[in-house]
Amino acid sequence: MDERGVLDLDWIRSTNLALHKERDDLVLADRHICEGEERVAQQVARIAQMSEQGQDTTRAKDLLKTLEAALVQWHVHRQIILETIARHSASLPGQAI
Repeated sequence: MDERGVLDLDWIRSTNLALHKERDDLVLADRHICEGEERVAQQVARIAQMSEQGQDTTRAKDLLKTLEAALVQWHVHRQIILETIARHSASLPGQAI
């Protein structure tokens, strides 16, 4: 609503568009997290196999740390998206998350 208490339809449309984009971003973030978790699990299995074979796992463990760090950042990004969705939803009349 503007200062006169009148609904600003342009603002509502732009906020709805932003909300839709954030929801799309959430789907993408969830996919990245799922894929990241799969990569971490695969790397853990590779390290175990390499260890059993007596191979040097130093670089493989370094890669695992990098994959885990990326996964943490994807979770942080997902949380930011959720907070943005909540903020946009709360600002719209009659909207729910």
